[in-house]
Amino acid sequence: DMGLLSTRATTAAVLVTQPALEVAELATRVASALRDGGVAVELYPEPHKMKRQVDDAKKRGHRFLVAFPANSSESDFVVEDMTTGNRITVAGIEAARKLIAGL
Repeated sequence: DMGLLSTRATTAAVLVTQPALEVAELATRVASALRDGGVAVELYPEPHKMKRQVDDAKKRGHRFLVAFPANSSESDFVVEDMTTGNRITVAGIEAARKLIAGL
């Protein structure tokens, strides 16, 4: 093995989570806006426990995870760098896109 082949199972840098049905519409809007901004994104296909979504993101090789805290406003969400574990709360989709693009 010369290290030339990627071990990632996805080309998408970002996984947008769906922790509950109540945020499904917001998650879809965030994923679409990030894609429109040129970011390769996957949207978790259905609401599921966060631990499973985080484990799937790690397994598939996503660099970033976008999560929606239970008690935040609709425009606030968390971007986690899966390689460092750093989490940053951002206000708005544009702020998330800029953060992800800058890292």
